[in-house]
Amino acid sequence: MSKRRLYLHVGVHRTGTSSIQHALKSDFGQLLWRGVFHAYATARHKALFDDLFSGKQSARAIAQDITNRADAKPCHIHSVTLSDEDICMRRDLSPLAGLSEYFEVHPVLFVRRQDFWLESWYRQHVKWQWDKRYAHLRFEDFLARRQDFFWVDYERLARGLAHLFGKNSLIIIPFEEGRFAANSVSLFYDALGVGDLPDAVHETKNQSFSMRMTEFMRGLPLAKLPIEQRHRIERACAKVDAGIKDRSSFFANATQRGTILAEYRASNIRLAQSYFGRYSLFQSDQTHPFQAACVGQSDVATEALIKDIIAPLIMALSADVLPAKPPSKLRQNEAEQAV
Repeated sequence: MSKRRLYLHVGVHRTGTSSIQHALKSDFGQLLWRGVFHAYATARHKALFDDLFSGKQSARAIAQDITNRADAKPCHIHSVTLSDEDICMRRDLSPLAGLSEYFEVHPVLFVRRQDFWLESWYRQHVKWQWDKRYAHLRFEDFLARRQDFFWVDYERLARGLAHLFGKNSLIIIPFEEGRFAANSVSLFYDALGVGDLPDAVHETKNQSFSMRMTEFMRGLPLAKLPIEQRHRIERACAKVDAGIKDRSSFFANATQRGTILAEYRASNIRLAQSYFGRYSLFQSDQTHPFQAACVGQSDVATEALIKDIIAPLIMALSADVLPAKPPSKLRQNEAEQAV
């Protein structure tokens, strides 16, 4: 009997990973009846892979458990999916090797042009502030530490995965910007061979905030707050950010952008030649950066900051804690009649 395929979604971050994971969870039933089992019906498998890389669980034990669950399903399961974008951040990927004992493993790697990725990764650090080393840096200081994010040397990452599972096993999907952009969920489902699912509604999750909101949040001590309060402020910021007309979202100026692209040009070309038979890894490589992409990090005037962000933010926070109004008498009667 041939092995089941395991589509191992390894990242990278900021390429629609949250949207893909939420789709896999919400479409669990439809995918199952198409022969695709999203293991444990959870959006993301972070805890599972944390246990694997820490040595608490072996790949063999995980694969055996998933196989037993797949065997018990009421329909034929030919493929399994697992997803955790933090996998790409691991320097030693060898603990994954044992998965191939039970599965034909196909790592799925989404890649994003490194200058755009660094800007998005910067905004994510400011938005969530889970790492105090980066949460309050200006973009130029964050950029100076970009070697910390070694996994966006995609050719190196692909080489490590190919060493474990074979070059032909890898599925590499460029995440494009602007007019070249495509829905990440659709791209992932195409890789699974299921196409679009009827009646499936997929929301874009974890979108980046505008430049102005990011600059505002950079000064907030979110990491010092309890998680519930942090999420409450984030939700309020999201409400305000939706109303900001200036949607400028790029921090790198032309010089910074050119430096970043030059750093990764050779490895991107090697990867493009090896997997796509071309010189450009991204379609946007063929275009000149548009002006909005080269504005650099701006200094927002205090007056405008207060008017456009702080005042609406306070209102949003106040509204969030107001007690809900009791339903009108008419609505109460309607509710009683419906029981």
